Amino acid sequence: MAKAETDIVPQAEVVIHLPETSISPKDLMESIKLLDMDSRVLPGLKARALSIPNVIDNAETYAEAGAILTEERLLKESPTNRLGWFDTFLQRARGFYNEHAQKFTNQCTEIESILKPKLKTWEFQERPAAKADEQKTNKARAKEGLPPIVVAPAISKIPGYRASITYKATFDSPEDFDKLLKVWKNTKNKTEWAYLRQFITFNEKKLNGEARDVKNPKDLMKRIPGSRAWSE
Repeated sequence: MAKAETDIVPQAEVVIHLPETSISPKDLMESIKLLDMDSRVLPGLKARALSIPNVIDNAETYAEAGAILTEERLLKESPTNRLGWFDTFLQRARGFYNEHAQKFTNQCTEIESILKPKLKTWEFQERPAAKADEQKTNKARAKEGLPPIVVAPAISKIPGYRASITYKATFDSPEDFDKLLKVWKNTKNKTEWAYLRQFITFNEKKLNGEARDVKNPKDLMKRIPGSRAWSE
């Protein structure tokens, strides 16, 4: 027997905390106006900066350049000072969207993670099976004087999914990478040397870190042959 409407137990209300959903056009226009006023100072600052010679030759000019830089950096905060509240509104709205969109996409990704390995298993089985069947069939057809045929694997097209094989490679340990370095160093074959060289790259982040630790460009270039070091 169906329950009467009055017998249905109400479900707990889902509370969604929305970000502030309204902004004041007046406040926004006032902030833009103030930012525009701040921007009018910048051309003058640029002209003053250009008036400083490329090579500073006295303490007074150095101090003047520093004063211009200080003034510029204070003005650089104007967008945040004038429109920071609007940026906060946008970030909250974007955060709200991302939170709820991510919950949805996470569920979709979970479904895909269940199905893709199953699809791949079939694909890896079917491709060699089709190739073996093709070879067997064509061998028999050749005896009969018939042209060869192509046996396509039974892998149907799935919209939005590409039935492809991804090939990957890595070095599992520094010792494994050393094997590459050893062969590259000792090879006399120019083609092999060029081929292996493309897989040898330097760590720019680590190199810059070493430059900061050494704090001496000339010394660093002696330590690391071929490197170019400088300070700025």
